[in-house]
Amino acid sequence: MTLPFHLLVEKVVHCATTWLAMLPSSHPLAKHVQRATGRFVKHHRAPAHEVLHAFNIQPADFERIKPVRCDSKWEPGLKVCRPGSRVAAVEEATVA
Repeated sequence: MTLPFHLLVEKVVHCATTWLAMLPSSHPLAKHVQRATGRFVKHHRAPAHEVLHAFNIQPADFERIKPVRCDSKWEPGLKVCRPGSRVAAVEEATVA
């Protein structure tokens, strides 16, 4: 099912606004987005002002998750065993 055009546009703009709010601080636009959320100016508004305030999206409301890098010698703490056949898997599951 497709959305009516006005709702589809609103959905796309909302997704784009969310992406802007989640930009890392090292991104060139992050400072501008942060400034646009600070206050709603009366004159000479940028599109960022309009969309950030229309959806009431604040970058501070999003959780920052830092990526984790693992060393090449890292091994998981759990041992993963995969039986060779379906019958072996059923036997192992019934024993445990």
